[in-house]
Amino acid sequence: ATDKTVATANTFSTSTIGTYYVYQSSGSCVSSRTTVSLTEKTKPTAPIVADVAVCEGVNGTFSSNVTAVWYYSSTNAELATAKTYSPTTAGTYYAKQLSDGCYSDATTVSYTINALPQYTTTDVSVIYGAVVPNLEVTTDIANTVTWYFNSAEVGTGSSFATGKTAIGTYTYNVTVSNPTTGCTAAQASVILQISDCDLVAPTATSDNESICEEGTNPTFTATAPNSIIWYSDVNLSSQVATGATFTPTNTAVGTYNYYVVQ
Repeated sequence: ATDKTVATANTFSTSTIGTYYVYQSSGSCVSSRTTVSLTEKTKPTAPIVADVAVCEGVNGTFSSNVTAVWYYSSTNAELATAKTYSPTTAGTYYAKQLSDGCYSDATTVSYTINALPQYTTTDVSVIYGAVVPNLEVTTDIANTVTWYFNSAEVGTGSSFATGKTAIGTYTYNVTVSNPTTGCTAAQASVILQISDCDLVAPTATSDNESICEEGTNPTFTATAPNSIIWYSDVNLSSQVATGATFTPTNTAVGTYNYYVVQ
C-alpha cells in the first residue's frame, strides 16, 4: 500500500486511532521513517459517592468505592486523592477516578451542615400550696421536646406537668430535636422550686461556666435583697458559701451544679 500524506509540519493532530509514520525530507532526500501510534484508553467509571448531611458541630466524611480525586465546586481546585474525604465547608463537591492517566466523568455530591434546633426555657418558682405551673420550652412546633428527671425520661412536649407539690428544688433536663434533620441541641436544665416563702430566687449574673483542666475556677455572682446562701445539692442540705459571690474549689474533671437561694 502507498503511504498517504496527512501533514507536512513539525506537529500533527488527529482523533483517528491508528499507526502513523513520520519522515524528514530535505530537497530530494528522505530519511528513514519513525513509527508512532495513537491509542485510545478506556475511560474509568465515575466513583460511587453518596451525599452527606451532618448536624452543626459534627464532622462528616464522603466515602468512594474507588480512590478518587476530590474537588470543591467554587474553586475546582484539587483537594485530595483518597477513597474518603472529610470536608469542613457545606457545598457541592466532585469526585473523579484517575486511572492510567485518564479521568472519569465527575460524580457530584453535596455536603450539608444542618443547624441545631433553637429553644429557650424558664425556671419556675412557686409558693407551697399554690398551683404548680407546667415547665415550658419555647421552640419550633415541629421540634420534639423530651423531659428527663434523675436521668430517666419523664415526658415529652413543649409543656410538661411535673406533678410535684412538696417543698423542694427539682432539676429537670430537656432536649430538643429536629425530626427532619435528626439534630439534637445541647441539653439544658430547668429548675422548679417550691418554697414555703414568697422570696424570689436570686439573680445569677453568669449561671453556666466552663474551664479547661487545671484552669482557674470561675467566681459566680448572685444578687438578692436578702442574705444569699450557696448549696452544692438540689435538696439544699450541703451549704458551701454565703454572700454575693462563690468560687468553687473543685479540681477534678467533671460537671458540678450549685444552687443559690435567699
